[in-house]
Amino acid sequence: MEWTGLCTAWSGLPRWARWVLAAYLAGFVRRAGIWLAAVVITLDMTANWIGNWPWLHADPARLARAGGGLLLITFFGLFVLLTARPMLRVMRN
Repeated sequence: MEWTGLCTAWSGLPRWARWVLAAYLAGFVRRAGIWLAAVVITLDMTANWIGNWPWLHADPARLARAGGGLLLITFFGLFVLLTARPMLRVMRN
């Protein structure tokens, strides 16, 4: 596959799929990628919670409503953090 075809295929993916694929590739290529993913998702979740704290404090029920991006990013972040240690163990062997 040539470079332009790869770019076209990559840009055709949804944004979330590109992030998941990039994290997957970075994590399995190097152990440092796993640490990087854990740090980045921790910073991302922290920034999202800090940035959304005013509306969350004003209306806590908004967190549970459909399409709650804050809840989804939190669950995904917890998934990344909980799987980081087993992935690091696998990469060691």
